[in-house]
Amino acid sequence: MLPLEAAWEVIGLLQERNGDMPVTEFLSRNGRLYPNEVALVELNPDEKDTRRTTWKEYGLIESNRFEPYRREITWSVFNEKANRFANMLLGRGIKKGDKVAVLMYNCLEWLPIYFGVLKSGAIAVPFNFRYDAEEILYCAELAQADVMVFGPAFIGRIEANAERLCQGRLLIYVGDNCPSFAESYHELVAMTQFESWDRLCRYLLGRWYAQEDGFQPGEAAYEAFIADYTKTWHVSEENARAANTYENFIFDEYAGHACTVLTAYIKEFY
Repeated sequence: MLPLEAAWEVIGLLQERNGDMPVTEFLSRNGRLYPNEVALVELNPDEKDTRRTTWKEYGLIESNRFEPYRREITWSVFNEKANRFANMLLGRGIKKGDKVAVLMYNCLEWLPIYFGVLKSGAIAVPFNFRYDAEEILYCAELAQADVMVFGPAFIGRIEANAERLCQGRLLIYVGDNCPSFAESYHELVAMTQFESWDRLCRYLLGRWYAQEDGFQPGEAAYEAFIADYTKTWHVSEENARAANTYENFIFDEYAGHACTVLTAYIKEFY
């Protein structure tokens, strides 16, 4: 179970501290400043922790690779997932002011999706998980939702009116075994790519620094990246390689190296 209440409390306090900073910029900033620190945690509700703990102590719970008790993402992954979801929405024609309905239980994907909607300029419309099939259809039409994002618990209720819900509306499913009337969140987001002039400049700068310090990414680093990517984004190795070719990986590694060198320089001299 994801401690969403605690997450929103922290975000609210930091917004107060940072004045009028948009909450989306707060996420982007944390992705830059604390890329490897844990941002969100989901705990298996079937497992009972008898200790008297607060949400701040969740970090004391050890992961179990055989019985998934804990899922977590860092600030950099949180921000990247939100960016990817936003770019996917924009790529599918979603515009500022369009409505994105979200029908999900608390899970690790909830906040990245919510922030992705905000970053795209669209309006997030959370649905009550208690709605039955007819209420979901009624609210989707009343809100004029352009997109509906839903989780595994709601497949039956969505399928009951899938034909009408699909009319002029993109249905996105978050989970394994995507139903035929929807599109897979993991596949859509994992395949989203980013290109910009800024990245090209960072790549060229990274190559220049590499000549000085011997930095040289290769096949071993790429294979390790693909293995981690399939686990993080819940996609097949084939899709992981399609979304991240070796050439793009090398490009991103040099671009990232430029940021690493410049960050170290700034910390040392400023």
